[in-house]
Amino acid sequence: TTIRDGRDAISQLDIENALTEQIVGVANPISEFDPEQREQVATHEAGHALVSRILLPTMRITSLSIIRRGRGILGFMRDVSPEELYAMRVARLCARIQVSWAGDIACEVIMGERWMGGAGDFQHVGTMMTVLAQHGVFADKLPLDPMDAFADEEIQKAADNYSARMKAGTRGLITKYQEVTEALRDGLLEHGELNSKQILDTFDAHGLAKS
Repeated sequence: TTIRDGRDAISQLDIENALTEQIVGVANPISEFDPEQREQVATHEAGHALVSRILLPTMRITSLSIIRRGRGILGFMRDVSPEELYAMRVARLCARIQVSWAGDIACEVIMGERWMGGAGDFQHVGTMMTVLAQHGVFADKLPLDPMDAFADEEIQKAADNYSARMKAGTRGLITKYQEVTEALRDGLLEHGELNSKQILDTFDAHGLAKS
């Protein structure tokens, strides 16, 4: 890209684009993307970005996209930690659960109904909930069988209640900051992808600058 654009130096955007291609694949746009489906993908990814910004403000959102990558990824939100993580607070993992819920919930709140397409997010939620159960977060007890943590009825009930609270909290954030979510969605619909500066500018314009 640098040579093709006639530049003699690599920019931060060049680095971000290269990392994106390495992680999620080369762009493979859908030539005739149904407008409503495209809006759904944009709303979904905007929801992820909004909740990441609110609950994990130290994370840097490097890219937001509704351009298909490879043959299967219709959209994505990529956020990275500014430091290496060798241990994680329980609260941080809980925030990641809410970020994962946010795409599906954003569609429900903004578009008025749930859509299919969040299977990967739900798998992430399931994995993280299992980790919490294995660490005794639910019902203040460790599962007798760590490989089947939710076989314990008390743990399962506590996890269900916890999940409901997490979803309600996420829905509250999307509702409270719906204008910001819609601004990110509109940016995606206009450009297809947003880089870190464009995302940050959108947050800043709506009073969500980092403290």
